Amino acid sequence: MTLRPPSDRPTLRVPTRSPSDPPRPGPTPLARAPMPAPAAPSGERRVARSNPNAGPTPNPTRSGSNRPSAPSTRNGGNGGNGGSSQRPDDRRRTDGPRPPHPAAQRPAAPAPVKLDTSGVRLSKCVAELKACSRREAEQYIEGGWVRVAGIVIEEPQFRVHDEAVEIDPHASLMALAPVTLLLHKPPGFDAGTHEPISIKGLGKGIREALALITPTSQAANSNDGRPLVPLLKKNLTKQVLCLPLESAASGLVVYTQDWRIERKLVEDAHVIEQEFTIEVEGDVSPDTLDHLNHGLNDGGHPLPTVKVSVSSTGEGRTRLRCAVKGVHPGLIAYLCDRVGLKILSLKRIRVGRLPLSTLAVGEWRFLLPYERF
Repeated sequence: MTLRPPSDRPTLRVPTRSPSDPPRPGPTPLARAPMPAPAAPSGERRVARSNPNAGPTPNPTRSGSNRPSAPSTRNGGNGGNGGSSQRPDDRRRTDGPRPPHPAAQRPAAPAPVKLDTSGVRLSKCVAELKACSRREAEQYIEGGWVRVAGIVIEEPQFRVHDEAVEIDPHASLMALAPVTLLLHKPPGFDAGTHEPISIKGLGKGIREALALITPTSQAANSNDGRPLVPLLKKNLTKQVLCLPLESAASGLVVYTQDWRIERKLVEDAHVIEQEFTIEVEGDVSPDTLDHLNHGLNDGGHPLPTVKVSVSSTGEGRTRLRCAVKGVHPGLIAYLCDRVGLKILSLKRIRVGRLPLSTLAVGEWRFLLPYERF
């Protein structure tokens, strides 16, 4: 390897500049776009930031500005606005007094109801008379075993003053037995079909037939000559309607709390016979009766067998008696329409072995222990 002398080695020459040389053009710096100002929320006025590099902001109220100047009120001037110190776009009311605040228009709060704290709670009186706990006393009261001044009271919080408190000698802490209620429903009240119907004087609507069962509508002499069993509030809870009836019809309706009766009437409805009385317009010929008793079907499917007979005739109408098993709301109306009969009234008079008997329209009674459907 041969080394070059220092004079033969290449040298790096750096160009030199004199003060008189013109400046070289350098790279142009990138211009940064200004950031947009965030949008101001509604109803709020945002003041724009001033640019330190910009000149002074011109005052829009000075002469030469395009914006109209605010009206001046100095020295009594009207400023071009009829002497008002408000701007033309001010939306405040100037033509009259301000409306009252909504809080001032609210009705006054009703006076607090003063509870009757005088007297003694009925549950406390019963607990002292029976020498029992307060909870047992409440059970006696809710079971209908306690009378105050001869009236059955079911509210333990009832206040007693000087009235006589009587406890039935047969009072028991056992739960009340489920009851079954038999009602003679008048036309126009709903019994399971939920169809609105109009009643003269009451208008059109759905009115539950259960609302007709009240202490005052209980049928007299419905307990085999014994004193009537009072109707309690618990007797009306969890009542189940069995065997629905059309709203326009009347007759026997059954409500029960007993699951055994409910199962009997609901699951065995196709084998339980029901009897109706039907009032139709005009006379009914023997051929029509024969057609009702035999041969009716619905699109090739046989309808439930019915037994129809004439009960009475007169005054342009005929009363029929009809017994049928597996009836449902609308079946009898359909059968009569198939043979050209116009129904004037419909009434259910028997369910199984239980007749409507002497119950008047709108009255009810308890199912007696020995009665069966």
